[in-house]
Amino acid sequence: MKTKLLFGLSVMSILLMGFSSCKEHKSEMDIMKQTSLKTFRGTPYRSTFTVDENVQTMMTTEYHFLSQDTIQKTIGLWGNGVAYATTPMLYTYRQEEFAEQNVGQYYILKSIETGEEKRIKFENNAIHDGDNVCDLTFSTINSIATIDADFSNTNWAIDTTVFWTKDVEKILSYDTIKHIEKDPQTGKKHWVIDTVIPHKGMVKDTLGPKFVVSGTFSFFRDNEYKNTGTISYNYLAYDKGNYDVPTTQISYDGDMSWCLTSVSSAKKFTVMCQFNDGKEYLPLYDFTTTRDKSSGEVTDKTIMFNEFPLKWVK
Repeated sequence: MKTKLLFGLSVMSILLMGFSSCKEHKSEMDIMKQTSLKTFRGTPYRSTFTVDENVQTMMTTEYHFLSQDTIQKTIGLWGNGVAYATTPMLYTYRQEEFAEQNVGQYYILKSIETGEEKRIKFENNAIHDGDNVCDLTFSTINSIATIDADFSNTNWAIDTTVFWTKDVEKILSYDTIKHIEKDPQTGKKHWVIDTVIPHKGMVKDTLGPKFVVSGTFSFFRDNEYKNTGTISYNYLAYDKGNYDVPTTQISYDGDMSWCLTSVSSAKKFTVMCQFNDGKEYLPLYDFTTTRDKSSGEVTDKTIMFNEFPLKWVK
């Protein structure tokens, strides 16, 4: 009888331990799922883009959380000969199991319009949707729309010389100390300079040219969405003390077609220029458009290229 009682207590103890362990494991999994869901919802946008330089187009895939329960997926296509078109699709979503070795988690998206379901993977703060890894945390759709509206059909010019300089010491000002003396012949008092104190300081003395940059840029986008343009650009760089022959010379000159190959924001993007004899990539940044507050009319545009500001030609 005593043996049976001890056996029963042992079984009960094992069951209680197993229940406690299962409960603890379930609690840990719940915390992991909650953390995953919070991170999944934590960034409003996740996007990516792919570029086909042969046909000069950029396709974007973007996820945008409209609420805690609704996510919008938008496919966008922009390029040479292509009107900027976007296709938004609304989904609800639910959590599924963790991925292999608990790295990443699957989510099921359900189309609000058709009810069709698809599975995506969330890993390393990015949405993996087939071959697309949406790891950018800004709206590519909005950025390209801004570039399409404000950058297309603009003309720019540059004519800049940057000089080498050296620090030299120069007299910047004088302090004059005077005292009054009486003229022994006339008896009149007058001021006499006693001491002149020069004050020196370091100033920049201009030497020869460091960079000489000149040129014009035109980026057209006509009613048929053809991206054409012209560039005439010359960049010369000189060593300090040797201004006869440039050490670096870069020239673009001719008609071209163009497209976007990289977008970091509406202010920073790269333009590929396709000439008859090759292609060049122009990294542009700090692009801004200023409008009149009352009329909305554009009053100024600015952009930087290779550390030099381009001047907008209206």
